Amino acid sequence: MLKFLVDMCLSPLTSDFLRENGYDVLHVEEISLASAKDEEILKFAVKDKRILVTQDLDFSRLLALSGSSSPGIITLRLQFPSPTNVNKILDRLLRTIPQNEIEGSLISVDETRMRIRKLPIQPESS
Repeated sequence: MLKFLVDMCLSPLTSDFLRENGYDVLHVEEISLASAKDEEILKFAVKDKRILVTQDLDFSRLLALSGSSSPGIITLRLQFPSPTNVNKILDRLLRTIPQNEIEGSLISVDETRMRIRKLPIQPESS
């Protein structure tokens, strides 16, 4: 079963939604990381093997630069990031993408598309 860490930029209602659907979920606020630096939040996600759910583009960059192959990040790039819309998009994603593809991937999602890149990100050859 997937484990998630929901970033501060998303509502605790999203954590509740994921829990109601049977996932192991923590919101950064619940673990006293609400004001932590991105690196600290990512370090926790890696250590606890939790897929980070965020709207912050910096996390994908940090994880890609680290060369790590886990835990995975879901970056929501939504025009309307209300909890209802976020939950609808996450529900669609979790029903569409197999668990083994979510783990160890950088996933970027907007209202109409999902882009998946497996980790580690390989440097482009010149």
